[in-house]
Amino acid sequence: MLNLKNLKNLKLRFLPFLVAGTMSFSLASCVSQENDKVELDSANDKVVETLYEEEKEEENEYQKFIDYNNSIEPDYNHNEFYPTIEDVKKQDNFFHNDNECTYEFDGNVDGLVFDIIDKSKSFMKNNETIKYSDGTTDTLQTFDYDLEIKYNYIKEYLIRYLNKITKSDYRLSDEEKKAINEDICRIKDIVILFARPKDCLACFDTDLNAIIINEELIENDYGVSYYWKELEPIINHEINHARQYSCEHRKFKVIGSINKEEHIPFLMESSAESYLKNKVYNDSILYSDYDYNYYFERMDEAFILLLGLCHEGGDIDNYYDSIFESDLDKFYKFCGAETEKEKLQVNNILYSIDSRYARSDLGREEFAGKSYSNADLEVGIAYRVEIFKYVLNNMIKYTTTNDFSLEDNVLLFNIVKNYVVSDIYNSDIYESDPNCSKIEELEKNYRDFICEYYNLTLDELNDFEEKEARTKYDSTIQSDLYELQKISLEINKKNLLSTHAQIFMDKFPLLYPILDSRFLYMDSYNEYSEKVNTDNKELVLTK
Repeated sequence: MLNLKNLKNLKLRFLPFLVAGTMSFSLASCVSQENDKVELDSANDKVVETLYEEEKEEENEYQKFIDYNNSIEPDYNHNEFYPTIEDVKKQDNFFHNDNECTYEFDGNVDGLVFDIIDKSKSFMKNNETIKYSDGTTDTLQTFDYDLEIKYNYIKEYLIRYLNKITKSDYRLSDEEKKAINEDICRIKDIVILFARPKDCLACFDTDLNAIIINEELIENDYGVSYYWKELEPIINHEINHARQYSCEHRKFKVIGSINKEEHIPFLMESSAESYLKNKVYNDSILYSDYDYNYYFERMDEAFILLLGLCHEGGDIDNYYDSIFESDLDKFYKFCGAETEKEKLQVNNILYSIDSRYARSDLGREEFAGKSYSNADLEVGIAYRVEIFKYVLNNMIKYTTTNDFSLEDNVLLFNIVKNYVVSDIYNSDIYESDPNCSKIEELEKNYRDFICEYYNLTLDELNDFEEKEARTKYDSTIQSDLYELQKISLEINKKNLLSTHAQIFMDKFPLLYPILDSRFLYMDSYNEYSEKVNTDNKELVLTK
């Protein structure tokens, strides 16, 4: 199938021959060098101008689909709590009004860890109580021989982990070295203590600059025999929290939703844990069956990762770098947010998810004491509309500027739309949330775009999607979705995927952590659409 983009690529490949032909003709005709140059420049300019005009014409041709998407505005419940454009500007100023970290790590991980352990043991020996950032106090464990042994194990854990995150390599870029320096600047003064922080296995306290381990709770949850295996990732999770905060040379800043009061964003917990799963223990046999924490937060983190699809900068390393470097610009680049409106959209998504976990002003003031399902109902699905619109706009831009086959396009579209409506279990949402129909509008608009771009009728697209999507890999959309679903179930990994599914995943590697953190249910959208349309019919009949 030939489209304008392929035609333009064809012209670009023939451009050198056109130029060479012009030169040969000019030389054979014995025209002066000056005339040769004028003719060559003129021919070249005309080709470039034609290609540019065609490219702009094609962009304008499909811009109408993006404009239509942008005309669909989600209706947020409790909108008065949500951030504004002015809040986004203030946040930008706050993150840029700081000093650079001047600390330089000498690369001696062993010396760094020995110092942390010595300071930790000294603190435990010379103090009986601690006072947390929230004003509450706690009693430290008595330092004894057992703790001495445990600190020896922790020393090994820290050396192993810090060697991993410092990436001791002379080929590191200046930016990577800067990020490592700030990580170590924050970590070097940490102490690791044993107490009983309330209702958590361990915590990182910013005022104390300490990791506090609840040994009793870890043993109760996992059993004494698994204590040592569980302790290592628990400590590493808390080390990641320390990395998320800016070092002493900068103000404390974390990536999360905009609030008047201080709250711990869900991204802090999800990224601290998912980093271990995706970047540290991803190839570890020892932790292949580890029961990672913050399951629901990591599921919702998949929505943020979806924003990184189909644009430059949407890479998992860029995502974690932005979190651990407290780099707001890098986070927006990962999401593809350039304008203030796009940044506001990202913040609305973050704010909605934080509110569901009571990690925002709205969540604390309105949802305190309410069940999770009630909070979920009150937040609604406006942020899902925002996510869908955002990703589809990126996909339209990607389609018109890249070699994107119809099969891959439809496959990615199916993954995205099934995720966007996944886990909407509360039936009251379908009856009370005006955003339900907006998701269907966006879905229909993208199908119209596919039809126009690939020169298909809607019936042809439906046939292709359901049963005719065959390539030289003998693959169908449904069979590919089934293959990719296996990643969600952890039945198969990359090396066991079918040929086409693996090639597809390699084009969009961000899908690996997405599929790994949120189950892909292939019929989510169809069931959602059926429910919405059923409720709409009942609503019409009762009028």
